Amino acid sequence: MILSDQQQKITAVVLLVAALLLVVGLLIAPLLQLFIHQRQTLTQLESQLLHYRRIYDELPQTKLQIQSLQQQNPDSALYVPETSFSLASAWLQQYISTLVGRHDIQLVSIQNQQLNEQTPLLGIVLGVHLKGQLAQLVPLFHQVESSKPILFIDDLVITANARPNRPSRRRQNPRLPQQAALDIRFNLIGYSIGEQP
Repeated sequence: MILSDQQQKITAVVLLVAALLLVVGLLIAPLLQLFIHQRQTLTQLESQLLHYRRIYDELPQTKLQIQSLQQQNPDSALYVPETSFSLASAWLQQYISTLVGRHDIQLVSIQNQQLNEQTPLLGIVLGVHLKGQLAQLVPLFHQVESSKPILFIDDLVITANARPNRPSRRRQNPRLPQQAALDIRFNLIGYSIGEQP
């Protein structure tokens, strides 16, 4: 089949357009897509760079704010003030001894015990043994549970002792019935911001 000059020209133009489309489709379009993708990535990286530069510029001010907050530490009153286990335990022993003395209860013993759970804070557990009357015990427990630092009473065991407490030097009123002494044992738990021993 022989084509006329006019048809040959049209066929040549169509083949040239097809070849150009093929070249554009296979070579230029992927390059154009790569250019657009790289441009988007570059824009995103530039915005991240600006963000990190702003953070870096604010770093001294942020460090000062962190130091200020660490010094103020609004939660510090909630914890035992000492950071080492032995000092925190001694502080807690002194604290409970003072509270017991204020409530006229006999302190039999205080012993350090092991905390049975893992916590991020330093846990101090004291085994406390007291003897006293119910009327003295209630205000003591209320003060322990509502004071700062926050303390917890755990494993509370109260038993009645048939023998009354040793008579005090004060004159007892014979009209009042003699109350039996209570034997009180519990674990007192407090937390410190220090590290575990």
